Amino acid sequence: IRLLVMGGSQGASVFSTLVPDAISLLPKSLKSHMSISQHCREGDVDKVKERYLKDGIEADVFAFGPDISVKLGLTHLVISRAGASTIAELGVCGRPAILIPLPSALDDHQTANANLLVDVGGGWLMPEAELDAPALTNHLVDLFEQPDQMGLAALMARKTGRPEAGSLLADMIEELISGTPASDALDAGESPHSGDRPNPERRVAA
Repeated sequence: IRLLVMGGSQGASVFSTLVPDAISLLPKSLKSHMSISQHCREGDVDKVKERYLKDGIEADVFAFGPDISVKLGLTHLVISRAGASTIAELGVCGRPAILIPLPSALDDHQTANANLLVDVGGGWLMPEAELDAPALTNHLVDLFEQPDQMGLAALMARKTGRPEAGSLLADMIEELISGTPASDALDAGESPHSGDRPNPERRVAA
């Protein structure tokens, strides 16, 4: 079982305690088959590494790394905040996630973000105010003992993905600049920002 823990751009400090505590409470039969990659604040790296080592768990603990997309592609389950970019990445990669929104986020927008995935069955919402290590442990046990749940959630998460979002945004910007509706170019199988070259892959389903 490969678990990826993403703490957001600032490496949520609460994850540096909460997640290792929850993993420590797992049955040995599950811990012995786990590998963990965890993003945390630079000052927490050594502490988190030592905690996992104490429990005999293979862990890659890092402050930041350019290969986060590779780690995301290899993992079975993600524990993360619910920033907009994180939700988008989870959808494109089709990865199920336990989402713990940042409590101090303006207008609680991370909970709204999380619900975009949760409402279609692509993840699970666990508000930080209601969460402790035993609760997270219990949820992990449920998922690990019923892998079909994670498989189904992965499929549902992928349905929310928009891998063409960057190209669509570029088309919208070109439309604003040139006055040529991007939708017309897309219907014709062309991309306004690529020299009007045919590109059938760019068509958007109705």
